[in-house]
Amino acid sequence: MIPGVIAKFPSISKYPFRNNLSTNSNGPGDYDVIIMLIRTTQIKLPQGKPTAYPSAPSDHTVDNIHGVEVADPYRPLEKLNAPQTRAFIKEQNELTETYLGQVPERADFAKALNSINIETHAVKQVEGNTLYYAKATEDNHALICRQDMTTGEETVLMDPNEFSEDGRISIDQWKVSPDGQSIAYGIRTKGTDEMEWRIRDVKTGKDYDETLDNGRYGASDISWSEDSKGFYYNKYQAPQEGQAITEVVVHENEYYHELATPQTSDKPAGSPGLPEQDWTWKSVDGNSWSRLGDNDQGHNIVLAKGPMYPKGAVLAWDDYNEEQKVVIPGGDLNLADAVFAHDQIFASYLKDGRSQLMRFDSNGNSLGEIELPGMGTVSSMYEAPDGKLLYQYSSHSQPHTIYSFDVKTGESKEYYRPQTSYPANHYVTRLVMSESEDGTEVPVYVTHRADLEMDGERPTYLYAYGGFDVNETPDFDWTKLPWMDAGGVYATASLRGGGENGREWHQAGRRMKKQNVFDDFIGAGEALIKEGITSPKNLGIGGGSNGGLLVAATELQRPDLFGAAVPEVGVYDMPRFAKFTGGFHWISEYGEVEKPNLFETMMSYSPLHNVKDGVNYPPTMIMTGDHDDRVTPSHSYKLAAEMQSAGGENPVLLRTQANIGHGYGMPRWMRVEQSADKMAFLWENLNTEPSEKPEAQAV
Repeated sequence: MIPGVIAKFPSISKYPFRNNLSTNSNGPGDYDVIIMLIRTTQIKLPQGKPTAYPSAPSDHTVDNIHGVEVADPYRPLEKLNAPQTRAFIKEQNELTETYLGQVPERADFAKALNSINIETHAVKQVEGNTLYYAKATEDNHALICRQDMTTGEETVLMDPNEFSEDGRISIDQWKVSPDGQSIAYGIRTKGTDEMEWRIRDVKTGKDYDETLDNGRYGASDISWSEDSKGFYYNKYQAPQEGQAITEVVVHENEYYHELATPQTSDKPAGSPGLPEQDWTWKSVDGNSWSRLGDNDQGHNIVLAKGPMYPKGAVLAWDDYNEEQKVVIPGGDLNLADAVFAHDQIFASYLKDGRSQLMRFDSNGNSLGEIELPGMGTVSSMYEAPDGKLLYQYSSHSQPHTIYSFDVKTGESKEYYRPQTSYPANHYVTRLVMSESEDGTEVPVYVTHRADLEMDGERPTYLYAYGGFDVNETPDFDWTKLPWMDAGGVYATASLRGGGENGREWHQAGRRMKKQNVFDDFIGAGEALIKEGITSPKNLGIGGGSNGGLLVAATELQRPDLFGAAVPEVGVYDMPRFAKFTGGFHWISEYGEVEKPNLFETMMSYSPLHNVKDGVNYPPTMIMTGDHDDRVTPSHSYKLAAEMQSAGGENPVLLRTQANIGHGYGMPRWMRVEQSADKMAFLWENLNTEPSEKPEAQAV
């Protein structure tokens, strides 16, 4: 063997997709000899000039799993801070920058994105006559505000933009005490999941002395005691010296924190003498109950979900030992959310992935449907004073708008319409029903400029998620406006694996049935082509996290169907996903590699293990963040190295954002940069000419 070169051998496993390493191995985890691959594979830049891909650190690691030898040549890339890994990332970013720097539309997209200013209010709480919300402006992060609903007076309570100059510190999971005097809020740095709780005095605008460590984004929200003297929160096991919190996320416990006391004084929930906690959520055997309020008989009104109620239901129920009285049974539609307000029950259903808002009396008798502006999403509902219900609605073209519904008159009026720099009627949305491999119908929402004619070759960006019971509904994303303004089409699909159609819909896309999700995505793409919207060369796909897995697995299975792909912060190494950070939490979704049948299923679609040499995969830009402690970026590094070494003619780029995590808490300027790069890459590779420059349409 020539020094510095890994020879080509037949596959060493029953999976014929790995054939680029020697069988000589010292076993799993062997990092004694690192070989820097010398590639002959080249990439053509937009101007046609060829250049070689950067070299990747490699070794001869082979894992034996259930008698199957699974090669993992890029195992050294799991050492995130190793010099070889850092050099690899640097060189990959330089290549990506060189490539994108030659795409003319990149600057146009960035300019258009920077020109968009949409001021929205995201409601967080309603306490009496006071409305609490996050106010998004052109700044990096939304302001925390309150409004007197009687006078309309607004007060800014917190400005997260003051925490850091570059916007890499953000606020999450904030909540105001019942008396309105204190705010408990979570601080996240560089977009990581690790979070520090702080408490601010509303009157003085200053924080209390104590801070609460070992929090984590995604844990249960805090719950204030009724007397506002403290709150319940979740705390994870403290890391040992030199150990990251992401390595010890197994142990999570609920504690009570009393204001003006150190965290060391916090007591586990249930300890004697603690204030009674007004329960808001319970879970037993996969069933969950969310408390909505009390009816006039003093019974809890509860939203129930799980195996007992696969489509959701509303109950009148007080105790585990009592019979659960069904007030609103699950029906054909999935009951996504509900609220009990003014002795009425308001229920948000999902129909083909879009919201349908109904109301009932306290006994479950229908009072009719509340008409929504279009095909969109009801994201939250709150009881407001004077017999009003506040709800938030958005769509692909309409930012989050707050509506006020009068229970006496039955009329809905706009309470707050976002100020925008573009006209919402500039775009139209329609529903396309696609068909999956097994005949299952999957809804796809398609949005574009109202004046745009479909000619079968429109550059189209198809986005989906497809997992973890998450609903993918037609919601607003301002970063897609320049894409549509330039003549592109934006589409979202509600795939199995999500929760759009209830428990069975989720179950049909997890563990042994994960392939259904990829088939659904393929069917969605084929439907857009059949409808005369686009063609394979003009169809781009994208998704993040589990959606990154979706994109990567699908483009490897059907490279002929797509013109470009952008998988983001995805899970690509299925045999090893549970070994990093909080990956073991995903076993319920993907399965246990220790079980032979689940291992075989995961290997059948694992992106890292299904790259075939010589296949011309669609142009691909893999995106990640070097501080991602949700999905370790080594997934992206290894997939990029594997696809680059496969010898295809189309570009495979790796874009690693410095000092950011999974994507949450990202400052606006960074979202602009990432979105501009994504849109530029797609536009360059979808073989099209823009009908207009990607500029935001001014009012």
